[in-house]
Amino acid sequence: MTDKVSSTTITDEGLISDVFSKVTDCIGYIVTENCSYQNSLHTNGYLPNGNQCPGYEYDRFYYGCGGSGGSSSGPSGPSGPSGPSSGSGPTSGAGGPTSSDVDDVTTTTLPPLPDPCSDLKDLIQDDTNNDNSVPNIKPDLELLKTTLQESGENGTQFKKNTGTYSSNNLPATTSNSIAITAGGDNYGAVHTHPLSTFPMFSWSDVYTLFNLHQNARAAVKDHVTFIVIANSNGAAAQPNIYAIKINDFRAFRNQINNDFVNIVAKEKRLNISSPISDKIDALNEDLGEEYRKESNAEKVFLEQFGNHNISLYKANDDITNWNELTLGTDFPYNGTVIETPCN
Repeated sequence: MTDKVSSTTITDEGLISDVFSKVTDCIGYIVTENCSYQNSLHTNGYLPNGNQCPGYEYDRFYYGCGGSGGSSSGPSGPSGPSGPSSGSGPTSGAGGPTSSDVDDVTTTTLPPLPDPCSDLKDLIQDDTNNDNSVPNIKPDLELLKTTLQESGENGTQFKKNTGTYSSNNLPATTSNSIAITAGGDNYGAVHTHPLSTFPMFSWSDVYTLFNLHQNARAAVKDHVTFIVIANSNGAAAQPNIYAIKINDFRAFRNQINNDFVNIVAKEKRLNISSPISDKIDALNEDLGEEYRKESNAEKVFLEQFGNHNISLYKANDDITNWNELTLGTDFPYNGTVIETPCN
């Protein structure tokens, strides 16, 4: 009873370490692009013919951070491509370029990174001008809430191109899986979990969040969001809407790789050359066992992914705001799921 979400993948990217709080301590950042293959400069890793270049690298350098300049560390190299569920997993990159390797570089000044709460609230604001200038995903969420009694999964993909937002319905399935496309203008997606599976994100859902960020264009990376809608207490219950956001991509990526290493060490049937689909199946099974032990799926998720540098959010019943879910650490709330409304 696993929930598998496959995603198309393109190339990885290296990120610098963030010394300061990007939201509160920095004025903004500069994006640098370069091609280690000495191709003509392209936009966000895409060549004029629309193909992607494996030599493309992207980085952010923050400025106005507590009176300091930019980052002192160079970017890591792009990770090897990770395939869909039957392909090969993420591998470590070959190392970042030195200054002499950077042949084509442009810089674009971007605003500070969005606060996750603000970003989530933007997703559900109404398109009062009817011009697709805001995401306006609330109607999509409301519609998907009505499909939870179907045998398979339903979903919607979210895109942003030059300030215009769009939503595309994904083909419904008859199983506990749905294909999510990662790359380009895709900054997020929502999918449902039918009653036959767990009412919370699977491990492969978390991996889909990884792929969405890894492969998105620079202009939408910071808005990447993955959402699940599920019933926690049977068909008659009010559906829950959960979202996950990345806090630190480099740390998140490292933990994803650690998960793969650990599951290979744990499962005798696996080895380092095993297909990524087999490793993901095993990780889903492990997480499923934890969900079966504990009726509170929110608590299980927070315990299992507490060191992955991602955050869990839950929409209120009328989808007008979000609450961040965390585990209490002080008596008498140790291990209790705490909901903190987004301001």
